[in-house]
Amino acid sequence: MNKTYTVHELVGMFPAGNWALPAFNVFNMEFVQAVVAGAGQERSPVVLMLGDPVLQTIGLDMLIDICLSAVSRATVPVAIALDHGKDQARLEHCIQRGVSIMYDGSDLPLVGNIEQTRLWTKLAHQAGLSIEAEIGSLGLEFETAKGETALAMTAVEDCVAFLEAAPVDLLAVAIGNYHGPYKTPPRIDVARLKAIHEAIGDVTLVLHGASGIPAETVKQCIENGVRKVNYGYDLKSCYAATMLAELQRKPMPFQPPEYIKPVREALTAVVRARIADVGSAGLADQVL
Repeated sequence: MNKTYTVHELVGMFPAGNWALPAFNVFNMEFVQAVVAGAGQERSPVVLMLGDPVLQTIGLDMLIDICLSAVSRATVPVAIALDHGKDQARLEHCIQRGVSIMYDGSDLPLVGNIEQTRLWTKLAHQAGLSIEAEIGSLGLEFETAKGETALAMTAVEDCVAFLEAAPVDLLAVAIGNYHGPYKTPPRIDVARLKAIHEAIGDVTLVLHGASGIPAETVKQCIENGVRKVNYGYDLKSCYAATMLAELQRKPMPFQPPEYIKPVREALTAVVRARIADVGSAGLADQVL
């Protein structure tokens, strides 16, 4: 397939049901190849996410080019999207390259988040691209006065006010989820998610930080409005652990194919498992 879809297009092109788009952070060729291969094997649409915090090191154009090369060979629908975009130059460049964006203004007060998101929504929509926004704290943990860990949850009324002013296509919410490894078993507030979904209607909800959330809980989130599920830590930890194991073999392999191939195969297995968790396997064959 040569077409690169927007995330919003992928959400809308499949019949309603208990499924969500699997979205994976990718950082180099092996990540991209593994995600597209796993999606192809499971016949699932997929989103390749470019993590804004690391793009300065990796190189935005190079990673976009790798993704576009993989899309041109993909047998399932694929979207490319900037994840947690905060840098103005990279946001603008993604739009110029035809890459959908997530603008992350969650560290701003709600009014400031709305103001900036409205601007990026206009620019993305003018370019025919989709935009995701975020309300609440994803990846930020706060210590309460009692020394207990608490998360800044997304308020239902904030979602309503936000979307009235900034009509984004997708909205990421904080319901007990956060990025990276969970220090304790995640406590996902599905009731809060359900209330948000009922209040905002058809706007696509996104679950970030899904690595480490039990598959049954992910399913409950999908049943209550989530249509895109983001995975990052699962793949990053798999890549590092597999690469470490390969390079510790004696004698240490020095020809790249000797360690790249098993790393890529391990990543592909993780991608296929997460696709099973979100129920998107087989969707591609319903529209192709």
